[in-house]
Amino acid sequence: MESPEPIDPLTAAHEATALWHRQQAASQQDCAARTWHSDQAEHWTAVADRRREIAERAARRRRDGTELGRLAEDMVFEVLEASQIKEVLSLGATSRRLRTLTTADRLWAPRVATELSFGSSLAASTVASLASFGCDPRRLCLQFLPWQRAWPPAEFRSTHGDGEVFAWRPRDEVPASLRLPFAQEWVFCEIYERDNSGNYNAFASKVVRLADCGPWANNPRTLIVPLDLDTAGHHNQEPWYEVRVFALVSGVVVPICDTDAMDGELGERYVYLNSRPPVSDRADIHEMILQLKVGFNTTEDHQPHTYEFNSLHIALREYENDSDSESVEDPARARYEAHYVVDGLRRFLSSDAISAQRTAFFVKDYRRSDSDYVDGNWKRPKPWADAVLSPEPGTGGIMLKFKDDVESESPLFTRRFVETDTVGALFKYVEAEFQYGPDNGFGLVCGSLGSTRGIAADAVPSSLATPLKDAGVHGLYDGQVVTVVPDNSD
Repeated sequence: MESPEPIDPLTAAHEATALWHRQQAASQQDCAARTWHSDQAEHWTAVADRRREIAERAARRRRDGTELGRLAEDMVFEVLEASQIKEVLSLGATSRRLRTLTTADRLWAPRVATELSFGSSLAASTVASLASFGCDPRRLCLQFLPWQRAWPPAEFRSTHGDGEVFAWRPRDEVPASLRLPFAQEWVFCEIYERDNSGNYNAFASKVVRLADCGPWANNPRTLIVPLDLDTAGHHNQEPWYEVRVFALVSGVVVPICDTDAMDGELGERYVYLNSRPPVSDRADIHEMILQLKVGFNTTEDHQPHTYEFNSLHIALREYENDSDSESVEDPARARYEAHYVVDGLRRFLSSDAISAQRTAFFVKDYRRSDSDYVDGNWKRPKPWADAVLSPEPGTGGIMLKFKDDVESESPLFTRRFVETDTVGALFKYVEAEFQYGPDNGFGLVCGSLGSTRGIAADAVPSSLATPLKDAGVHGLYDGQVVTVVPDNSD
């Protein structure tokens, strides 16, 4: 007869607290106090139940480990081979013998083909290459765990960018015990298809040494990953090709992309990654915009049907967003963008690839404690979001005439503004009044009829912080249309 599990003192304390609150609720005359005590009793009961559930699960694991430890080694391996990785790890923590068995290469080597693949299994040549590059199978499988796609997807996706790509973002860095410090660095690519019903089918894969990748002759800032994969029978026409790409750099598996979650069409995709530090640590730069662009080169027959996936193109661009320039062209001024594109991408992968991914890519993000954390340039508030738009004055101020389409004969919209309001307030007004994002500017009609004024020619593009009283008409004739464009928008 098994002895009962000992009672956890903390669980007993939570239960006692819940009981006390229930007693207090029963004795309270005040409705608000009674409600508060009832809520507290419910909360502490739930906490105690949760701790009891965890303790019971741990006890079951210990019992399972004890029973499994009595079996012959071959039988133990049969059970472990049929178990999921999380179950294997849990059983390995129950005894020294199971710890030894659950870390054996015999258990992990066959899993490389299935744990790394988005489909049923990787190609045998891909698995052989990973082994030849010096990858320990257990460490490799465990490092890939966070980067497994949630399967099946939470919902069918009809457009790119909807839904999660990765299982979770790790809270901490990869520990030394799981790193692959002696393995050759590589880039792993798996090609798959997704039809309009949300069904996925991975059909080709390859791993290439990072040292065998190099700059593209047509654009030395783009990295070429040579693949030359046979894709006969998969025509790249409804469904289109998608790729999942990872790299091993400095002993750590890091994500490069999953094109199914990126913008763009057909053979070219792009995504704006996290532009906050540590992507840029230069105090003199207002903001850095990091863009990852991925494309692929294929060969088609006369149909045209694709029958060969030749290469993958990866370009990392770092753009400076300040008042002086829109993009960084000097590689010395950017952290990753360099003429030596392999080195630039390698530096990004080894230091920031994990932290730069969007929170929206993950089913669970353990690194972001702030649920409102803004990832990527695409989610940032507009630069005029904090501009103050004063109520329209009845008289005086500055009268402006707007055109919703500069080229058309559409009617004008007139409004008075307070002189101390900034140009940013105009963008805020246009966005709210006309229901469109004025990122590319908007039209104003200049003139001196009545009290109408326009924006100065030397203020186009106009600084969002310029007060309207300082953005007057200079040399513009009545009725002339100017386009006001923000000089520091995203």
